[in-house]
Amino acid sequence: MDKKRLKLEDQRYESIMAHILHPEDSPLPAELRPQLDRVLTAARLMDRHPEPSQIVSKLQAKYLIGRNTAYQDIRIARELFKQNHEFDFDFWKAWQIKDLLELIKECKLQGKHKEWANAHKILKTVLGEKPIQEEDPRRLEKNNIFIQLNNNQSVFNLPMDVVSKLSKHEMQQLSEAVYQSIDESEASDIMNS
Repeated sequence: MDKKRLKLEDQRYESIMAHILHPEDSPLPAELRPQLDRVLTAARLMDRHPEPSQIVSKLQAKYLIGRNTAYQDIRIARELFKQNHEFDFDFWKAWQIKDLLELIKECKLQGKHKEWANAHKILKTVLGEKPIQEEDPRRLEKNNIFIQLNNNQSVFNLPMDVVSKLSKHEMQQLSEAVYQSIDESEASDIMNS
C-alpha cells in the first residue's frame, strides 16, 4: 500500500490553530508537528528580520536543518500566515482613530463624562497638531487670473489685480454693466446666434 506523504500545507487551518493553542491535545499528525514548530518560528522571525538569509541561518542553527528545508519553511510560513510582515503605520493610526471615535460615541451615549473627556485627550494626542504651512508670497504671481467680460461680442480679460484695485463705486458700475437686464427679443436673438 502506497502511503501519501503528509504536507503541512494540506492540513486544515483549524487543526493548525488547535495545535498552536493546545499542543498537548493536537489533532495534527505527529510527523508534521516539528515542521509546524519550525514554520511558526520562521513566521516570528519574519516580523523581526526582513532578510530571508538571516532567517535561514537562525533556523539552521536552532533546528539543525539544511538550507533548502529552511527556505521551504519560510515559504510555508508566508503561505499559512498571510501577513506583510511590515508595520503599516497609516493603517494602525486610522484603526486607532476609528476605535477612539467609537469609544467617544459610546461614552457620550452612556453618560460617562470622565471617560469621554479622557478619550478626547487621547484622540488629540493621536491626531497631533496640524502642520504649519507657510503661504508662498509669490503664489499669485505664478498664476495669471483674469475675469472675462463679454460685451457686444467683444471679450475683455481683466487681470485680477486690476479688479481688486477698483474702488467701491467702480465695482458697482462694473457689476451693473455686467448684469444688465435684457428683454425677451434680445434673449431670443442671443439664443439664435
